[in-house]
Amino acid sequence: MTAVPAFELPDGLVATGPPESRGVLRDRVRMLVASPGGLQHRVVADLPRVLRPGDLLVLNTSDTLPAALTGVTADGERVEVHLSTLDPAAGTAYPDALAATRSRWTVEVREPGPPGGYPSAVDRTGTTVHLAGGAVLDVDGRYAPGSRLWTAELCSPVPLHGWLAAYGQPVRYPYAGAPWPLHAYRTEHADTPGSAEMPSAGRPLTRRVLRRLTARGVEVATLVLHTGVSSPEPGEPPYAEWFAVPAATARAARRARRVVAVGTTVVRALEAAAGEAASGWTDLVITPERGVSQVDGLLTGWHEPRASHLQMLQALAGPRLLADSYAEALRAGYRWHEFGDTHLLLPGRGRGEPAPRRAPSPVAGPSAPTAADEERGDNRHQDRRDDHLHQQGDPEALGVAGRDGATEEGPDEPDADGEQHADRLLAGQYDPGENPDHQPGDDRADDPAGLHPPGLPRLAGAQYGSAAPWTRG
Repeated sequence: MTAVPAFELPDGLVATGPPESRGVLRDRVRMLVASPGGLQHRVVADLPRVLRPGDLLVLNTSDTLPAALTGVTADGERVEVHLSTLDPAAGTAYPDALAATRSRWTVEVREPGPPGGYPSAVDRTGTTVHLAGGAVLDVDGRYAPGSRLWTAELCSPVPLHGWLAAYGQPVRYPYAGAPWPLHAYRTEHADTPGSAEMPSAGRPLTRRVLRRLTARGVEVATLVLHTGVSSPEPGEPPYAEWFAVPAATARAARRARRVVAVGTTVVRALEAAAGEAASGWTDLVITPERGVSQVDGLLTGWHEPRASHLQMLQALAGPRLLADSYAEALRAGYRWHEFGDTHLLLPGRGRGEPAPRRAPSPVAGPSAPTAADEERGDNRHQDRRDDHLHQQGDPEALGVAGRDGATEEGPDEPDADGEQHADRLLAGQYDPGENPDHQPGDDRADDPAGLHPPGLPRLAGAQYGSAAPWTRG
């Protein structure tokens, strides 16, 4: 793979916590827009100015499960178990498995350690793991030759969804700076539980941004792809995942000027569906040789050196634009991983769209309104309001790029105010009045630990914040 030269990711560019822990709103994380006209430094709140009427933005509404479990083997060894996906061979649907007390999964068994533990090379064939609250995991064998995943049967004393809510934790990795709660690992538009890890490209897309997109004539559609655990080995391809593309989304994609996917999961689902309504398991791996046919743009995060997702990005953007983007992101100090900054790839002009009237400068801040913007005068008051908010706020706190494209914020080293934000996030003490998207009825009387984001459906039977301490089952 030649899309992105091998590089070392500096520790200071790893996002160790949610932007809210630094006092930055979700939709104010930075966004590098990459197109044939050049690179632009923006924030995600600017997305309605970048996309155009007739574009379609496709979201993955899969919700994050608390899929990290602590257990002990029959030999007394403490382990951490990460549920990945249901076992495709079992033929069980996610709603059925989550409502049952017995289900089959692919899992990763890890050694205990910092958040998420460490990968383990131990052969787990035939291992029984006792979990909290009387649940038991029986490991059969490897999911595939050489795989780090195992197939296993999980038995819980109550329906799985409620048991996970009581005893599970979000899947975390050692770079996490604190045990961030489940709501930090959920998107605001999630409504279908099933993902082992958050489809993180959608995290910065707040309801405010989605409302402004639709007001600009950008259509928003949804699909579901339940993500498995991340691939930690360089070049390791993703495993099979379950997806569903509704008929309404397929129709919207066929009539759209451009289809912009939010995350690599959406690209995988749309390409697997091949322009039609479809559901089922897909093991599709998108490479430059295969190419893409259903997607014209992609909003995604920043991927590790030599990660398999970079092949998908190269298939969409080509090697030059991708390499230029990554070089600029490293130079300008963008942050990596699920709590980091974003990358909007718009490599072409879309379907039947004329060439742009002018190209942006190679590296620029927010551009002037386009002719299309000027034609929609009824939305200009919203632009002026947003510009006013940018001007009144501290660009450093809002994550707005400076003249050279970099913020002055530097690595994740919060000041005293940032530490207070982090402490309050961990304790679930944010006042709803601080959230501009708060709606009446969002109060969390039944969620004292703040583990559920306002306005989202709750896990069935969940008692958030009531997880019992570890006991040997």
